[in-house]
Amino acid sequence: MWKKIEEIQQKGGSSFLNNLLNNVDQTSETIFKLISDLEAILQNEEEEDNQLRQKYHKHWNRQTSNELNKPYLENLNEYKSKLIIACNCDQEIRHIIMNNRNLIEL
Repeated sequence: MWKKIEEIQQKGGSSFLNNLLNNVDQTSETIFKLISDLEAILQNEEEEDNQLRQKYHKHWNRQTSNELNKPYLENLNEYKSKLIIACNCDQEIRHIIMNNRNLIEL
């Protein structure tokens, strides 16, 4: 354990760890945004499909977007759930680092 603390101290101590955590936070925000954007794209596509289905009735004989997009939405929800868990873990790690800052700065 002390070996890891020495390694962190050589890289800048708590400021190094804070930079790492800030990078993790920024990456998480980016991923949340990407997931949200993908969900919006799928939602827009489904709305367009429904409009065309209403307009062309039986001539619009494709599989519904809802059916086609279901696995994608399930994957996005799974990724989002995992990201939330990861963010909670990141907060716990941040808390541990803050509580042990004095050991890191020795």
